[in-house]
Amino acid sequence: MSELSSPSVERSPSVSFDGLAIWFISDRESFRGRFWRATRPSLMVPWGTPVPISELSSPNFAFVAQGGLVVFFSFARAVAPGQQAPPGDLYWSARRSTDAAFPPPLPLDEVNSPFIDTDPNLSLDLLYLMFASNRTGNMEIYESHAVQ
Repeated sequence: MSELSSPSVERSPSVSFDGLAIWFISDRESFRGRFWRATRPSLMVPWGTPVPISELSSPNFAFVAQGGLVVFFSFARAVAPGQQAPPGDLYWSARRSTDAAFPPPLPLDEVNSPFIDTDPNLSLDLLYLMFASNRTGNMEIYESHAVQ
């Protein structure tokens, strides 16, 4: 997809159910490590110019759900300047419309561990979560079921 490519690293694409929006993480331009979104009016035309989602800065991996209203992602915990970043945690944020900004993300404390927790993926109903973690010393896939 040349219209989305850049000389920078791009990862963690998530396409909307209708195929008209895509979100991804890129180190392009002055928005290094930012979350980006591109749209198109139909499946028959190329993607539009990606725009950064500045309120969700520096995620490592992301999963977008509900047509862009909900995002689950991982990034390293905040640290004081000069300290090494600890392992990653899982976070989420939800907004009322795709025109609104995402509110500050919340940690998924129910599944986060003191180790690396990353690569969140959810079922369409958002009740089944799969993610990767090295909490046993090996990077393995974990699952969690939401309690309604």
